[in-house]
Amino acid sequence: MRAAVWILSIALLAVSFPVAENFYLRNVYRQTLAHWLSKIAPPPTVFIGDSITAGGFSFNSWRDINLAENGLLTYQIAATLEIAQSYKPEHIHIMAGINDARHGYAAAELRELWQTICREPRIVITLAPPTFNEKANHAIGEINRIVEESCAGRTIVSLRSLGDGSGRLQQHFAADTSGHLGPDAYEVWRGLLKEHGV
Repeated sequence: MRAAVWILSIALLAVSFPVAENFYLRNVYRQTLAHWLSKIAPPPTVFIGDSITAGGFSFNSWRDINLAENGLLTYQIAATLEIAQSYKPEHIHIMAGINDARHGYAAAELRELWQTICREPRIVITLAPPTFNEKANHAIGEINRIVEESCAGRTIVSLRSLGDGSGRLQQHFAADTSGHLGPDAYEVWRGLLKEHGV
């Protein structure tokens, strides 16, 4: 009997050590647990967005659900809204626009998408953050204006403070040269969400 307990303890340690040590595995475990718990009680927040949001994993609570995926455009992110609603969360958090800024967009179509998104009363928006690319930043500025105009009256969080005097993403907020956010940027973002009560 003691040998079985000892073997089980070793096995649990062997499985849990990589999870504890690896940031990615730890967050996969956390998300799996959050999905299970959502069957018992609604999560506080469901996040939808692109790789920037996906990188945040869990923003406020280990019970938050993050449905964000790499490379998504606004219309694809909007399509996940129905899935987010099915969790019946207190808040649905969305950030979109970076990939539209890089690949091109039609302002009228984007405006219509955001007007539809913002009919959801639980929606909380974070505006797209600055990047290292001046051309992309110009497009992001236009997209963020469309969002603010289309979603007046909704909670809107700005990550403008991540930029420098010229509007480019500050180096210490970046995780890589393509402008993905690093830990310091997510810490700022978490603080802003907390200030807004989400």
